Amino acid sequence: SGIWGHLGNYTITNCDIYDNGRGLTNGPPHGIYQYVSGGTVTITNCNIHDQPHGSAIRLRGSAVVTHCILYGNSESAVNMDSNESAGETYTLIGNLIYGNGVNGINAGGSLTGALNLIMYNNTIYHSGTWEAIAINYGFNTITMKNNIVYTTANRIFHIATIPTSSNIDYNLFYRADAN
Repeated sequence: SGIWGHLGNYTITNCDIYDNGRGLTNGPPHGIYQYVSGGTVTITNCNIHDQPHGSAIRLRGSAVVTHCILYGNSESAVNMDSNESAGETYTLIGNLIYGNGVNGINAGGSLTGALNLIMYNNTIYHSGTWEAIAINYGFNTITMKNNIVYTTANRIFHIATIPTSSNIDYNLFYRADAN
């Protein structure tokens, strides 16, 4: 990974991270990989792109990702999974996400704690193989407002279970085939 470790309470800002993991046979091939840790990592104003075998950002603990450009990664732009048993909050605000291989945003895995997802003002153009946004399970609250999502994939948006405390409003979703 470009940046890897127990990143709780760290701030990563104004960086350009690309082409990590080429020729790697083991280890994390992501742009930023937050291993399980206490505290919240803040990632802001970064360009993270062209990871040949991984995601731009892989999170395993609370995080705030703002005003980043995440593109051309072989997996997802943001992959949130395996938070062990702690409660976590993932906040994504004002990001531009496009041209990633699998999902634009993926949330799933061994999610056992109280989980919260907050997404405001993101623009996602997705031409990958799966959903632009995939939220597989385990979230207590989901707040999504003012996001623009365009996809050529099979599905725009997938939530396995919608929590009763969700607030999904004022988003624009469009699929290329208009279905």
